[in-house]
Amino acid sequence: MIGEAIRHLRNHYVEIEQLPDIRSINNGLCVTFAEEIEYMVEGAEHTSNDFFVVEMDEGWNGDGSDKWDEKLLLEANSLPPAPYTMETANQIQGYHRWIQFNGKHYDAECPDGVVNFFELSFFKRWLEAIHEEDKKTQRH
Repeated sequence: MIGEAIRHLRNHYVEIEQLPDIRSINNGLCVTFAEEIEYMVEGAEHTSNDFFVVEMDEGWNGDGSDKWDEKLLLEANSLPPAPYTMETANQIQGYHRWIQFNGKHYDAECPDGVVNFFELSFFKRWLEAIHEEDKKTQRH
C-alpha cells in the first residue's frame, strides 16, 4: 500500500518536475514528497533529522555542529550500521525528511522501507562519503 503510493508519486515527480532521476527527489523535494505521502497513506507520519538531535529546540542546523541523540535513535531502532559509528553519523550535514509507517522508514528511493533509517540511501551516501574521507585522512 505505502510502497505503491511512493512509486506512483515518485514517478509523477520525475515526470512533472522533469527530474533526471528518483534520487533528485531526495535532494531538495523530500519535505514536500514526505508530506504528500503522509496525506495519501493513513497512519503514515513524516519525520526528519530534527526529531533525533540532542538540541531539539534548535532543530537540524546542517553545519556540522548537530549531534544525534543516541537514546532517540535507539527508540527508532536506528543506530548507524557497521562499520559506521556515532562519530561518523555526527558529521552528516544533509537534512532529510522521510516517512515512518508501521515500524519502518520510507522515502522516494526506498518504497519498501527499512527498519533503520540510516539504511535509507540518503543517509547511506552521507555515511559512505564521510567514512571514505576519514580513511583518506588517516592515510596521510
